[in-house]
Amino acid sequence: TPLTNFNFALSSTTGVASGLYASDPSVSSGQGAQILLYQNQATPNQIVGCVGGIAGTKYFTIDVASSGVVTLTQNKAIYHNDPNSANETLPLNAAKGSLLLKATAVDGDGTTFNGACPATIR
Repeated sequence: TPLTNFNFALSSTTGVASGLYASDPSVSSGQGAQILLYQNQATPNQIVGCVGGIAGTKYFTIDVASSGVVTLTQNKAIYHNDPNSANETLPLNAAKGSLLLKATAVDGDGTTFNGACPATIR
């Protein structure tokens, strides 16, 4: 039975620490404020990484399609501690269990099954 109806769930409506930081050239280290994760209430299949609340500056979005394909879109510069690398890997380090990927499956006789698993995004 294929899984359908993918969406995200966050453990908090007030923002979840992502472990990622805004790039801030006005600070000598270049590291700005921490980017927090928020659920887009209008689009439950989207997580928004922002500084200054959900209405603040958007640094990235994470979307999951109905097929389960996850897409990360970067909107602004994110701090990385290796200025000599243009291709540094930055893992999303949200607290374990704070970001869930949810899905639904419907079997042959129409019985619906719902499930969720922790989402790790690298």
